[in-house]
Amino acid sequence: MPHLDGLQATQRLRQASGSIVQPWIIGVTAHALSGDRDRCLNGGMNDYLKKPITLAALGVAIDRYNQHCNSLETEKTL
Repeated sequence: MPHLDGLQATQRLRQASGSIVQPWIIGVTAHALSGDRDRCLNGGMNDYLKKPITLAALGVAIDRYNQHCNSLETEKTL
């Protein structure tokens, strides 16, 4: 992104969403150093994928999102 990096974009999305339902953000990056995943997650992203993305890795990320949605539904019914 020319004007914002992924962490800055995530922060802006989180701020713009306010108290409404927060979007699920998956960081996609070529940075795969030891602290990069933690930096993305601590910066407000919900998940992290490193490039090149495989279908298997994308499937796992989608499964994590679905599990998150299911847990929210369970909380609503309790």
